[in-house]
Amino acid sequence: MGPIRILIIEDDVDIIDLLRSILEPQFECFTAANGMEGLQQAIRGEPDVVICDIMMPLMDGWEFIKRLRGMKGYEWMPVIFLSALTSREHIQQGYQLGAALYVTKPIDPPRFKRLLELFIKDHDIQEKPKRLSIERVRALSVFPQVGTPADANKTPAPNHPATATPPPPPHASTAPRAAAATPRPPQATPRVLVVEDDADSRQLVYTALKDDCEILEAADGVSAIDYAVRYKPDLFIIDGMLPRLTGYQLTVMLKKNREFYKSPIIFISGKATPRDREYVDKLGVVNFLAKPFSGVQIKRVVEEIIKKPDFVIHTDRLDSNQIQLEQFHQVETQRGKTPAIRMQQPEQRPPLDKL
Repeated sequence: MGPIRILIIEDDVDIIDLLRSILEPQFECFTAANGMEGLQQAIRGEPDVVICDIMMPLMDGWEFIKRLRGMKGYEWMPVIFLSALTSREHIQQGYQLGAALYVTKPIDPPRFKRLLELFIKDHDIQEKPKRLSIERVRALSVFPQVGTPADANKTPAPNHPATATPPPPPHASTAPRAAAATPRPPQATPRVLVVEDDADSRQLVYTALKDDCEILEAADGVSAIDYAVRYKPDLFIIDGMLPRLTGYQLTVMLKKNREFYKSPIIFISGKATPRDREYVDKLGVVNFLAKPFSGVQIKRVVEEIIKKPDFVIHTDRLDSNQIQLEQFHQVETQRGKTPAIRMQQPEQRPPLDKL
């Protein structure tokens, strides 16, 4: 049995350094800069315990634990909130959302270590076999220091109401970053996540692309985050005006994320003034389609992206059969509710570059 593995979700580099100095080498520690990265790291690194801040950019701790508790297999993963929010109401909210322990900042190192040791002992937390070594997990977590090709020479639009530029992610291990995706094998099928709250628009895109791509559908921005983390799409089609989280906010989150910062995004919107187009371009999307558009248009744009030599397909993800099984389970356990996601595996056809 190896050491207990701990995921630290925190956007303050100094707090991360302090926690690691307290916990290592007794515990294996790896980090995430916000809740969205925390969900990815929880899947990749298989922690035995999660220590999570609450006030973070992109996705805060409240939203993280809600999303984590909704993921199959992660309903009971122990989460410790470590926060500067000290009111009774905040502490009660933390426990109501499923936290196993709520600790307030500032940290007293000896006391925090004793609390953690007692927590692990009282909850009988045991180290479980892991698919990846801690060195591999840390290597996969390193964010490249260069800008993305799409926005390397651009600056964010100031004072736009949809987004706020989050701080850079905290440093991680200095080991070189292993690629999250590799050039696609000849017969690999691109996976597209369509994020659109209008059912007719989703149907149009689905019909246009279903023969050549695996199609995932989400009706709002928050659900899109869940599907991106869980199913790792290779290309995103995102509407600008979405419930719960706008397409602009979702695009910024993806472009600030270790896993998806290079993933191509097609932005679709009914607002297509020169100013709207300029702002969307600064977000780093590869293409903008004004509504209404045709199935032929969206198919042509997707084909052009997929044919590019730098287009990559994730290989370390659930396959389409597993996703369909998960969705069937959701339908059976929530009968009467309309599933928010549809998965379509394409018919066997020649690769797009052979057409």
